Amino acid sequence: MASSRTSYLVPGLLLVAVILLGLAISWNNFFLLRVKPYSMPAGSMEPTLEVGDMFLVEQLSPAVGESKVPVRGDIVVFFLPGDPRIAYVKRLIGLPGDNLQMHEGKVILNGTPLTYDRIDDYVGENASGAKVSVQRYRETLPGGRVYEILDLTPDGMMDNTNTYSVPEGHVFVLGDNRDNSIDSRFKGQVGFVPIENVSGVAKDVYFSGAGEQFTWRSVVPSGKGASLER
Repeated sequence: MASSRTSYLVPGLLLVAVILLGLAISWNNFFLLRVKPYSMPAGSMEPTLEVGDMFLVEQLSPAVGESKVPVRGDIVVFFLPGDPRIAYVKRLIGLPGDNLQMHEGKVILNGTPLTYDRIDDYVGENASGAKVSVQRYRETLPGGRVYEILDLTPDGMMDNTNTYSVPEGHVFVLGDNRDNSIDSRFKGQVGFVPIENVSGVAKDVYFSGAGEQFTWRSVVPSGKGASLER
């Protein structure tokens, strides 16, 4: 889940400074003319987005001729199919026509397992505030887009699933914190997301919830991916 914040503990002047910085960085494509700030209230997108992170989302406007669409691997904000008043943030993994399955905690996309590379553990906090180490991997999509995911438990509830066939006009999303995310694997709660429900693509974090300090880091994965306009 994501929450739109028009006011926050961070002084308003900080957001103004961030917008001016972003405008200077992204002037050529007028990025800030369609940007919206969000905050991350839960840990479903760790390690990419930590609890309390504030990030900028580039809004999509197909109604006015917007040609930019999400591509596989983007972090997208979308309105929950069952309740359009609620916005969620997840990673787009499946496009219309794709077949996906979870097997032993790994994604099998159209019959081919994604590539996983074990890296250093992620150190976070549990509900009681104690430090915990969690297995972390680099997941690579077809085309080479790379990002990090977490594996909290070796035999999570949704580590092994049936095959999901993504219908036309929909996408399939997952949280990066795979054992702590309600996403498209849960049909009754999220399920397949209508493309028109996708409102924007996350670009940059400007305030770190974990560090409680100003920052500037991109959340756009490296490499290229397949788009919705295949």
